[in-house]
Amino acid sequence: MAESGLAGQESELVIGLVAPAKTPPSIVQLLAHRMAEFVALPQTQARLAAFGFTAVGSTPEEFARQIKSDVERAAAIVQEAGIRID
Repeated sequence: MAESGLAGQESELVIGLVAPAKTPPSIVQLLAHRMAEFVALPQTQARLAAFGFTAVGSTPEEFARQIKSDVERAAAIVQEAGIRID
């Protein structure tokens, strides 16, 4: 980012699994557990690494906090820059 004239800016790609808001907690936990198992597989790690990705697992609660934080950060940038939808 610094080479593009945007020193101090960070950018990352976050990929995660989401479910509808009223999904039963037991289903959310099952999906989270199965996804953690999948991400931990050596072949999954190798395939992701081949594309330059580092898999970082989290809990559904941690991922929800990250999404909320990312939305708040983006909203502040949009507000500060005066970006509008016309």
